[in-house]
Amino acid sequence: MATDIRSNRNSGRYVGQRPARTSDTRPQSTQTRQRDLTIPDIQRLGQGIDNLIIDITNLFSGPIKTPGTTSDVINERGVLESDTIDSGTVRDQIQLLFDDTTNDNRIQFRATITGITESHNPEWVQHNYIGRPYPIHQYKGVSRTITFDFKVYAMGKNELEAIWRKLNYLTGLTHPASYVGSSGVNGFMTPPYVDLTIGSVFEKIPGFINSLNYTIPDGISWDIDRELPLGIDVNVGYTIIETASHSNADRSSFYGVTDGDIIKGTRGILQSFGELKQAFRDFNGGS
Repeated sequence: MATDIRSNRNSGRYVGQRPARTSDTRPQSTQTRQRDLTIPDIQRLGQGIDNLIIDITNLFSGPIKTPGTTSDVINERGVLESDTIDSGTVRDQIQLLFDDTTNDNRIQFRATITGITESHNPEWVQHNYIGRPYPIHQYKGVSRTITFDFKVYAMGKNELEAIWRKLNYLTGLTHPASYVGSSGVNGFMTPPYVDLTIGSVFEKIPGFINSLNYTIPDGISWDIDRELPLGIDVNVGYTIIETASHSNADRSSFYGVTDGDIIKGTRGILQSFGELKQAFRDFNGGS
């Protein structure tokens, strides 16, 4: 055995050793080589990305601000007066706006909305006549109300005073908007009418706040300097004032749903994605 090993060692080959490969026997790939990147490819790719960005920007009508760890731009905004409403209103994922129509002011809260409930309450009056065992019902009308909850939390001290100014104004929307008379507060009361916006479902719906409840959570932190809680839970009851009669032929104006604009924007985005996809296909040689 030792002789065989030494002889094999001298010959450069051991017993059981596989013969050396003379060539690469692996199967060759049949895939064709991708073509080189050209300037038109880059231009088409860039145009597709530009169109996509433009369509997304148009769809949302401005940047969407989200809460951060240091500052929330919506919480920092106080009461918006008539000359600052357009520039002061910030785009949120879902808009939550209270417009004071009497004084032309607006307050905006971060839309942490829960428990949205809408009720339609028709009113019927019952009449009973002598000699008729069954009552006759007369339709008097219908009232429409909304209830919902939202949370207000300050991300820092710079937001605390702003959100409490807005809460103070929201409370004021349940009290007289003004007094009309020569003697100031001794005049006639002006009712506090409001336009409520919750996304596109309730878009500037006219009405008034019929109930407003605040709850300070037990575990919430308080700011020691200002002695104010950093958060509060708000419950709102809202009565809608209908501005038009709804006939049998028109049942589509109860909600301010702008699905036409949404569909239009979505189509633009899909088209841009298609252009971007085609640009990548061209880059990969049409595969």
